[in-house]
Amino acid sequence: LIIFQNNGNYNLFSKLLSSYPRCSCTNSILYWWNNWNSISNQNLIVIFLYIAVFILGSLWGSFSNVCIYRLPLGGNVVTNRSKCKNCKKLIQWFDNIPFISYFILKGKCRKCGSRIEFQYFIVELITALGFVIAFYIFGISITTLLFFILITFFVIIYFIDFHHFI
Repeated sequence: LIIFQNNGNYNLFSKLLSSYPRCSCTNSILYWWNNWNSISNQNLIVIFLYIAVFILGSLWGSFSNVCIYRLPLGGNVVTNRSKCKNCKKLIQWFDNIPFISYFILKGKCRKCGSRIEFQYFIVELITALGFVIAFYIFGISITTLLFFILITFFVIIYFIDFHHFI
């Protein structure tokens, strides 16, 4: 398609955007579109690392939710499967994907339709963002790994204390 071809002088997308009144949003999109092929491999690796750290943080946030719910009740956090608090049915693996499952299920149990607490989403988000911030500040290092552990423990401790006032 000629619309998406960037051959130097003729770029229809750029011409279409330039015909609209200029604003910061239009300028940003135009700049990105004209320079998309100038992103170096090093920048792509950095972007991939941040995405991977965010995913890792959301996975640990999901595990933190398990700990927040089961530890005060004396439950096992490793071997037992997740269940709906209302209908007690096992939650399938594809309904346990951080963020995505919450949006697909619209915050409700697939089996009984009862509401899933928004806290699950918040814990995953806080942990994922904490991981990204630690990675941004310390890069790839042992310090980052230690902060990942510290963030996870602090989130677990905070939410357990929030619910049970220990």
